[in-house]
Amino acid sequence: MKQETNDGSGRTTTDKGGRPAKINDKFLDAFRSLIFEKKKNGEIIVKAFILLEDVELVEFINGAMEDPRDRVSHRTF
Repeated sequence: MKQETNDGSGRTTTDKGGRPAKINDKFLDAFRSLIFEKKKNGEIIVKAFILLEDVELVEFINGAMEDPRDRVSHRTF
């Protein structure tokens, strides 16, 4: 059975089935929003975050995700 992916592209998974990947463009965009800041003039600067553990990284990224369905568990990460 084909399933729509959760990256908003309208693509579907293969006939092999399974759930769509949670580490996708939305996840990466949320990660980038924590690390980089885009100024109104288009300039991109690096924010100074020090992330000590994977658990903290997942919490920060999940907090930046708008849709709770896009959040990942610590086990997935």
